[in-house]
Amino acid sequence: MIHVVGIGLNGAEGLTSSTLELIAQAKILAGGDRHLGYFPQYGEKSLIIKDFSVDLNKIGQIHQTLKSHETIVVLASGDPLYFGLGRLLLEKFSPKQLKFHPHLSSIQLAFNCLKMPWQDATIISAHGRSNELLTQALQKGAKKLAILTDGQNHPGAIANLCLSLGLTTTYQAWVCENLAATNEQIQAFDLPSLASLTATDFSPSM
Repeated sequence: MIHVVGIGLNGAEGLTSSTLELIAQAKILAGGDRHLGYFPQYGEKSLIIKDFSVDLNKIGQIHQTLKSHETIVVLASGDPLYFGLGRLLLEKFSPKQLKFHPHLSSIQLAFNCLKMPWQDATIISAHGRSNELLTQALQKGAKKLAILTDGQNHPGAIANLCLSLGLTTTYQAWVCENLAATNEQIQAFDLPSLASLTATDFSPSM
């Protein structure tokens, strides 16, 4: 069995005791450098995921050699099935081979930090994607938007997109960074102020 464990920026302390026990008992612990960094005590059984196609094949090969009681744990950010590693794993493995243990997503954390109901929010990922869907949502007048960003489509760039569409006073923006970590930061901006900022003004873990 491959267990896919969601984890936040607060690392191991944000996981339940049963999830920590699952990690301790795993034959292989796989994940990115940051995720594995939360569990240095398991270095001898760690597999760093850098190239998804190569490393998921490696996980598949290891999985075939496991005994019935042995497991692999794959660490992923937040909710693995929400713009996460879960989709790639489901393309590689049968659903019967996978079990998901979700953590809070960054969207959930952001809205709860802002004390803002979010059942009516439009949620868009601009992370590694074009701004086409975001532009459409803005043009349709979405009242409440949550946007996952990256180094190119950073908050300043998103604000500039809003201004280019004539939405100068339509929205107030909040930038939520490093949620649940010790250096968590949430800032409020009007769009012109936010548009003056560049990618280097923001954390890579927004």
